Amino acid sequence: ADAERMQFVQAKIERQEAEKSAERLNFLAQASAVLSSSLDLESTLTSLTKLIVPTMADWCSVLLLQPDGSLKQLAVAHANPENVKRILEIQKANPAERNAGAAQVVKTGQPQFLVSIEDSLGAIAARNPEYARTLESFGFQSYICAPIRRRGEVIGALALMTSKESDRRFNEADLHLVEDLCSRAGIAV
Repeated sequence: ADAERMQFVQAKIERQEAEKSAERLNFLAQASAVLSSSLDLESTLTSLTKLIVPTMADWCSVLLLQPDGSLKQLAVAHANPENVKRILEIQKANPAERNAGAAQVVKTGQPQFLVSIEDSLGAIAARNPEYARTLESFGFQSYICAPIRRRGEVIGALALMTSKESDRRFNEADLHLVEDLCSRAGIAV
């Protein structure tokens, strides 16, 4: 009986993993369609962020490297559209913090992945306590930021966060999915 139960549990786990894999492939197919749907870069990236939110994240931003070395946020989406304006105002008031994570990702070419943002709020609070409190007020919970590359050169970053409202946390599979999205976005850009 124990062996049968173990086989049943194992089969259920395998089915769930297969379903998750199929969902990820479907999502990538949708993202590919969005990325190839228009020649207007901002429109395409806005559509991508709207696909990502709320499918896999509660907040998403696409930033591209500018000729002067700065990062320009070309698209942003939040599960609560009213929060987009609030986020943009907070970013404007905190220019040094605004793109700190994405800037590091662009500089190093390495993704950042935090299962729990609470772990990093202390470091942010040491630099800017008000900004850390603001992040806490949004209830951000988990974070991924990955580089967007074109022909091997980092040209931007895709940043995603989940919040306590949705109670989702990113995992390694999500990181790989975001890296795949970034590869596709780099080709589209």
